[in-house]
Amino acid sequence: MRRRPAALATAAALLALAAPASMAAAPDISPGEWEITITTEMRGLPVEVPTPPPMTFTSCVTPENPVPLQPQQGAQCSVFETKAQGDTVTWRLRCDDGRGGSYEGAGRIVFAADRFEGEQTTTMTGMGDAPITVANKMKGRRLGPCGE
Repeated sequence: MRRRPAALATAAALLALAAPASMAAAPDISPGEWEITITTEMRGLPVEVPTPPPMTFTSCVTPENPVPLQPQQGAQCSVFETKAQGDTVTWRLRCDDGRGGSYEGAGRIVFAADRFEGEQTTTMTGMGDAPITVANKMKGRRLGPCGE
């Protein structure tokens, strides 16, 4: 069954940020509510599709949970590796979308005071004849304290 490319881009962007982080050493970040903007590029589609618009959401980011989380529906994701070194956080994740598709990816964020930049590349399989690669660029900025 073919799925719409725009829906795939949205799912991949959400999955890019789905997994909670657990790590031995926490990066030096300012805890609080952060605004995160993700831009997505998809490769390996059988047809050319327009680039999806950037997605922006907020997430409470702390040194204990430095990977911004976006709520999702239907996908079961797990982090199998999360590391912090200085202000850089890296992670790997694996997801099952519950409809026969799977996602594997690796990401990296570098914090700089009240901002961060990062990326994650995810490969999606089970969505057609060939794997689809989704490259997400992330930017974040701290807005203030986390909401209640």
